[in-house]
Amino acid sequence: MPVNAVISATFSQAMSASSINASTFMLAAPGGVAVTGTVAYSGLTATFTPRGGVLAYGTTYTATITRGASSPGGGELMGDYVWSFTTLTPGAPGVVSVTPLPGATNVAVNTVVSATFNMPMDPSSLNTSTFKLAAPGGALAKGTVALDSTHTMATFTPANGLVVGTTYTATITTGVMTAGKTPMSANYVWTFTTVASTVVRAWFR
Repeated sequence: MPVNAVISATFSQAMSASSINASTFMLAAPGGVAVTGTVAYSGLTATFTPRGGVLAYGTTYTATITRGASSPGGGELMGDYVWSFTTLTPGAPGVVSVTPLPGATNVAVNTVVSATFNMPMDPSSLNTSTFKLAAPGGALAKGTVALDSTHTMATFTPANGLVVGTTYTATITTGVMTAGKTPMSANYVWTFTTVASTVVRAWFR
């Protein structure tokens, strides 16, 4: 993860904004040291912005959404939701942003999946073996992979669009490397879900 990342969590339904705060959305450095920051909630997504806007390089952080996060009716989460991530090592290649966002829902089926790197990458290292899109069960989506003129943004264009109501897993593997042949230190993996329906309603007079 980039050191200037904003940590986010997307819920399956609307939550009570007042229940999403620094007591229910927390970030910790190794040893359980709390990271201070600002928590916000909009739509279905809660965000945690670290104080100063940056995290430490090469550090594994643990994020927690506690059971105190509740719906407007008072319904709480069934348990704490905990996940971890590691920030980039200084000078190491890595993914700094992706489209669709991790955990995004209602993604259009004609979406082109993309990943932006923190430095120029070797075009020959970007292909369907190193930038993959998988449906549930691990079936790989067919498509084409390309790198833009700056060699910093890769795109995966599905051959026949995406399937409605499907959660996809996108993966950038350690086979991707810089022009100087330095590979990423770990796979970058994220998921997103397509829109549930593409029914078009016709109106008649």
